[in-house]
Amino acid sequence: MKAVVKTQSGKGFLEFQDVPEPEPTGFEMKVKVHYAPICGSDLGVWNGFEPVPWGWPCVVGHEFSGTIESMGPLAKGFEIGDRVVARTLKDFCGHCHSCLQGRPDKCPNGRHSIGFNTNGTLTDYVLIDSRMAFKLPDHIDMLAASAIEPTAATVRAVFEIARVKAGDTVAIMGAGSIGLMVLQGVKACGAKAILIDLSSAAHNLEVGKELGADYIIENDKCNSIKEVRQLTKGVGVDIGFECAGHASTISQLLLMIKSSGSMVEVAVPTEEGGPKISTYSLACMQEIQILSAFDAHMSTWIKTMELVSDGVIDPGVLMSKVYPLDQFFEVLENKDPTVIKPVFSPLLKE
Repeated sequence: MKAVVKTQSGKGFLEFQDVPEPEPTGFEMKVKVHYAPICGSDLGVWNGFEPVPWGWPCVVGHEFSGTIESMGPLAKGFEIGDRVVARTLKDFCGHCHSCLQGRPDKCPNGRHSIGFNTNGTLTDYVLIDSRMAFKLPDHIDMLAASAIEPTAATVRAVFEIARVKAGDTVAIMGAGSIGLMVLQGVKACGAKAILIDLSSAAHNLEVGKELGADYIIENDKCNSIKEVRQLTKGVGVDIGFECAGHASTISQLLLMIKSSGSMVEVAVPTEEGGPKISTYSLACMQEIQILSAFDAHMSTWIKTMELVSDGVIDPGVLMSKVYPLDQFFEVLENKDPTVIKPVFSPLLKE
């Protein structure tokens, strides 16, 4: 079967290859991929950023929705043909401290992540761990469902890490897919939202306005720190969500947050450097809590499924175009600024 494979560490090294069709063992289920969106963390890794050593070569991509084709002997609770999504985890031990705390994503004993050190979703079939899978309710669209994995990460950031509440004022730095899903969660909590990005992200900012952002700031056309301070009567925001992943935006966001407020890093920063020590010192003096959100508990996934099922958060609004997998390299090289989150489908043919 045709697949997008990263062959080694470093920038690039992506190519189409024919790989064997997999067969499930143990807890695995073989899933026919219907939709496979692209994540910002995928792009970072493909451009050579590796915060930890990964396991190349392997098929890339980790977000998906699909249907079960076959099951290993230990897989239970599902049937052939079920529509599913899943966490990216496989081969966790189940008995270490992290696993026993419900965090197999932090397991140090042989854990694998699809798309990074075991074959991923940019192909026809992927093997997932049945213990990490969720059956989709009939009324959830398969396209929208394919982005439930990153949605769960933003639900963890908004509802569990930051604990946004009605009356809060929140700054969201970055209007990409993660920032726009954070925005939906923030508005569901009844908070005011200030969405910030460059003027080149005009389409995304307009979508943010449609999703309920109370204020839009184009970061390259004004002093955004001053703007946020003015909007908050000099106080600063209660919470800042860093969804851009740049050293400069982390520094800016820290200076927008009120004394004893908090910043949540949701993006995975993909460049060296960080806040100037003077900015960091000021944040410490102001007792700003610096937090992070990455991946999610199983309980967070359950909550996310409920929020998506009830229409509170709709990842589908971010995915306006689906491409045949054969167009993968063409789409990446000629990015359409009106497409927030590119999605590929091996079911589509050129």
